[in-house]
Amino acid sequence: FLSIPNVFSQDGTIDNTFGDNGIVRFGINAHNVSIESTALQADGKLVVCGYAFNVTNYSSDFILARFNTDGSFDNTFGNNGIVVTNIGTSESLSDLAIQADGKIVVGGNCPESSSDFVVARYNTNGNLDDTFGNNGTVMTNFGGNDQCNSIAIQEDGKIIASGFSVVDGDAKVAVIRYLDNGSLDDSFDQDGKTVIDGSDYS
Repeated sequence: FLSIPNVFSQDGTIDNTFGDNGIVRFGINAHNVSIESTALQADGKLVVCGYAFNVTNYSSDFILARFNTDGSFDNTFGNNGIVVTNIGTSESLSDLAIQADGKIVVGGNCPESSSDFVVARYNTNGNLDDTFGNNGTVMTNFGGNDQCNSIAIQEDGKIIASGFSVVDGDAKVAVIRYLDNGSLDDSFDQDGKTVIDGSDYS
């Protein structure tokens, strides 16, 4: 099952108006679910992302869910409030950000494609946004074992994805900037992406 941690009121007490005494739990058949990040929409709805691990075939998929302010599923999103996306054999999500127009941008990793950064964008109804990248997803290779850990949206709508790239056991900070359509922004370090070796600043 999946468990959304307690939701707290402004004074630090548990908000018992959300879910069951501040907690929401739900399951997906034959899957173990891990939630990695949460974000609040402007309307107060809660969006969560992570991955669903299928215990029968040992693969994982992207998972998103959206909840109303009382902790109930938002049935206008995906399949009764839940979206599961398969783009490979063992993908996972680490973070999400919500654009000003309500679209949801997520970032993670797809080992099947040489462990590339994966960034995807969903419309407000939970469908992949086919105006972004390749039918809603973009994979970017830094040449190593790459993992996107964080997503941010600039005021101009450009998308920043950051994480790390490991090449021959050497881990470096990796940063990408995408245009609104998912293409790399070549005004950012000439090709839209950069790696930073921490040892250069020691």
